[in-house]
Parts: sequence; C-alpha cells; structure tokens
Amino acid sequence: MKRKLRAAAGVCILLACAAASAQVIGQEAPEIGVPGWFGDGDRPSLAKYRGKIIVLTFWRSNDDASREALPTLNKLHSHFSSKGVKFIAFTPEDKQPLEEFFKQNEIEHQVAYGVPIPSQYEVTSLPRTFLIDPAGRLAWRGDPEDDLEYRIERQIRHTPPPGSNAKALRKRLARVTGALDDGKLMRTYTLAKDLAADADEGTSVAKRADELIAEVEKAVEDWVDEAKQAINDDDPEDGCRKIAELTVRLEGSKIAGKAKTELRRLRRNKKLKPLLDAALANARAGRLHDRGLGLEAGGRYAQAVEAYRGVIEQYTQTEAAKTAKKSLDRINASKRIQAALKKSREAVEADRWIEIGDRYTRVDMKEQARAYYNKVVKEHPKSAAAPKARERLAMLDDK
Repeated sequence: MKRKLRAAAGVCILLACAAASAQVIGQEAPEIGVPGWFGDGDRPSLAKYRGKIIVLTFWRSNDDASREALPTLNKLHSHFSSKGVKFIAFTPEDKQPLEEFFKQNEIEHQVAYGVPIPSQYEVTSLPRTFLIDPAGRLAWRGDPEDDLEYRIERQIRHTPPPGSNAKALRKRLARVTGALDDGKLMRTYTLAKDLAADADEGTSVAKRADELIAEVEKAVEDWVDEAKQAINDDDPEDGCRKIAELTVRLEGSKIAGKAKTELRRLRRNKKLKPLLDAALANARAGRLHDRGLGLEAGGRYAQAVEAYRGVIEQYTQTEAAKTAKKSLDRINASKRIQAALKKSREAVEADRWIEIGDRYTRVDMKEQARAYYNKVVKEHPKSAAAPKARERLAMLDDK
C-alpha cells in the first residue's frame, strides 16, 4: 500500500513540475532591464542576442551555492561561447561589493548588476539558470550544477544557433549570390538580410551580406518612380507589384518608407486596391518562401519545411504558394534530407526520454526511470543521448 501511495505521490510531483514549467517554458523570455554591467561588450539584452542560445543565470556573490557554480559557468563559457551560446549573469547587488568580489574571483562572462529578479522567471532559489533558444523562447530552467553541459548540448542539437556553423553560413552566402546572378533581387535581399542577422558582426560573411544588401537597394532605388510610370502607362499590375515588394521585402529601409507612402496614396483608388492587396499577399508569401530557402541552405530542414507549409496554408491563392509546394515536394523526395530529418526527430525523442527518466529519478522512482533510459539505449543507440542514458543507468545501479 505504501508503495502505491509513494508512486502516486511521485506522479503528482511530476505533474506539478510539468504544470509549473508550463507557465514559462516554450514562451518568449521576458526582457530584463540592465542598469549596469561588468564584462566586455555593450549592454546585454535578450533582444541583442536573438539568434543565439542564451544561458541566463541569476545569482548573488554572497550566496555559497552561487559561488560554487562559478567554475562550472566559466568552464562552459570557454567551451560553448564560440558555438553560438551567450552567457549572462544577473544579480540584484550593487556595483561596489561586486568589484571587490571580482578581484578575488575569475568570471569570464558578462554580469549585470542592480537587476531585480523579474517575477515572470519564478526564481525560488539561487543560483537559477535558464536556457533561451535562438527564437527567444525559454527552453529549460534549473540549477546550473544540474548537468548544464548536457542541457546546452541538447539545446544546440534541437535549435542550432544559425550563426554557429561556418560551413552552413558559406552555403547560405552561395545561395544569396546565386539569387543575385539569376536577377532575383527581392530573393537576394531577403536571404542577405537574414544572413547578415545570423552571421557574427565583422566576419567576411557578414560584410559580404551587407554589401549585397546595399547592392540591391541601389538597384531598386528608382522602383517607386517606375511603379508610378507603369500605372500611368496602363500596367497597374507591374506598378502594384513593385510597390508591394519594396514595402514588404525592404521593410525598415528608406526606400520602403517611400514605397509605403505611395502605397497609402494608391490604396485610395478603388480599382487599384484589389491589385495592391494581391501584390502584398504575394510579396509576404515570397518573403516567407525565400526564408525557407535560406533555412534549407543552412541545413535547418525542419524549419524550412515549416516555412514552406506556412506559405501554402496562409497564402493559398498566391504564385508563391505554388513555388512553396514545389520546394516542399523537392524536400520530400530527397533521401538525404529525409534521413537528416529522421535523425533530428530521433534525437529529440531520445532527449525527451532522458528528461522523463530524470524526472522519475528525482522522485526516486527508479524502475520508471530505468525504463526510459533503456528505451534510449535500445531504440536510439547511436544518438547523442545514448551515452548519457548509459551513464544514468550506471548511476541507478550504484544506488
């Protein structure tokens, strides 16, 4: 009877943990205001490091557990900082006591001070670490001594930072230059903008992407005037297409602002409004499709498939939807890409089983934990999670 009660209690704890995690895990990480900071670089912020995996830790210099975690964080910073992972620590302490602490302790990552711990992060004890994926979503939270290295490696497998793979960046650059050679200016611009955002600032890839962006902007600087002329010459479809492409594809640029002003003027014409709406839909669909091409060139096939499907589902009546369907068919027909997608799915499944096993281990439900670790070893023996599952099984046997 006691055993049944214990198992039931364990399940309740697991469900409670899942419910607590559901409050934040998978949601966008709340931004944190930073009054001051130590370390190299500009003021740290989550938005600034979008596209990287962020290891965010709350701690205090006068907390024993926080001090004990510093060697681990230093070691992981040295290992992962060149792989698209950014480490930031936040403390509510003032600058003065921290200066003395830093004279006596080596800290390699940025530390922001004077930061009240936001209630959204639900920090119940220190230190507390959060992993944030490249899209800015909370992916994990826990103690930095709770196998953080494995959790970072797992996050890299699931959501690889787009700027961390030099070979993939070069492949994407080749896709951009190929689009320019084919005269596809809007595709060139979309691919180049995304590439410039992902590549580390100052690298040859980032510089070349910026050059291509400038080249396209120069090539289309007369498009607004050409669009007006086309509409006057009884070619309204071409005129509306140019205005829509500039407004959507070059969003944020000076020429897009000029195009947007013209767009508002043209929309007052009842005959042009349907043409403009259709052109805008096709421009948005084309941008999403071309981002899929960039993801595909970078080896991020699952995200590329998601982009292509998004075009088909959201912009069904556009020409871009037909193009996206062809892109999706090509991916489905590729044995190489399908093998990569299968491997990725298996890696996610194996890591999920490890996580479930760990939850059972924490509530001392060894047999249930053992079952999940064994599933990893038997069903995904070549996965990156398999050595960890074997390690976990050995630890259970030693207890």
